[in-house]
Amino acid sequence: MKKILLILGLTILSLQILAQSDKNITSSFCEILGMLNEYNSRFDYPSGVAIDNLVESFYPDEAGILSHIKNLIKQYEKETYQSFQLTEKVGPQGHFYLYSNSLSKLINSYYKIDNKNLATLDTKIFQNLKSDLKYAYLRGVYYRFGSGDEIKIANGINKLKTVAMVMKALSISNVRLFESIGNRIPTDYILTFGISDLVVKELVLSDVISDTNFQNYKEIIIK
Repeated sequence: MKKILLILGLTILSLQILAQSDKNITSSFCEILGMLNEYNSRFDYPSGVAIDNLVESFYPDEAGILSHIKNLIKQYEKETYQSFQLTEKVGPQGHFYLYSNSLSKLINSYYKIDNKNLATLDTKIFQNLKSDLKYAYLRGVYYRFGSGDEIKIANGINKLKTVAMVMKALSISNVRLFESIGNRIPTDYILTFGISDLVVKELVLSDVISDTNFQNYKEIIIK
């Protein structure tokens, strides 16, 4: 029996080391993952097919967001000794599109399809991940979608459930999720969280006051 327990213990330890040794998962990569929109799905909806070469798209007022993620990609290239050969396009309505065959495939490899054919980040990526990398993911989320003590993403319930899971793993307090009510299209989802000195530092919060009127929202119980 002792021998079996020893083998089992060594197997679990090996799996933990393997999870931590994924050389693709660096601080900048986690922050890039956090900045991805996942509006409805990372992939084409409803087909569930990955969009060829697309790293991410940005709204016309997100030129600064685009610049920030490109800087993160440059940093990631240095960390991993890779070159992703980025290309950019501007759509007819001013949307920005960032493409890279190799980076897109790498990012997509960490996504899974759920029973509604929606592609969302596989939460297994966070198993045994160190706290600084989890905070890097949250920092990316907050940079693009955060304000005060809340994070808002249209049609982004799956991503916000992932964010809630990561926050709880980091013992961030008062994590709550809300959904807009009425006939609003798209549906707005807001995640609120408790503020601490560590959260302010790690997420680079400049303001901790929310201005949302939650009379137009209902709370969703996070499982």
